[in-house]
Amino acid sequence: AKLRGIVRGASGTLALVDTAEGVGYILKQGDTLADGRLVEIGQDSVVFTVAPKPGAAPNRVVLKLPAD
Repeated sequence: AKLRGIVRGASGTLALVDTAEGVGYILKQGDTLADGRLVEIGQDSVVFTVAPKPGAAPNRVVLKLPAD
C-alpha cells in the first residue's frame, strides 16, 4: 500500500491510501484495510497494526508520504 495524502478538517483527519492493485481508500483512525488496522495518523505518515499469526506479536507497518 502507498500513502497518497493526509487530509485534516473539522470532521477529523483522514488518510488517502492506495493498494497495490491501484484501489484508493479514504481511512480514519480505527479503520481496517486488508489484515491491518489504522492506529495512528501523523503529520506525514500513518501506522497500521497487522494481525499476527497465532502466537506472534502484532506487527506495525508505517507508511510515509512520498518526498516532493
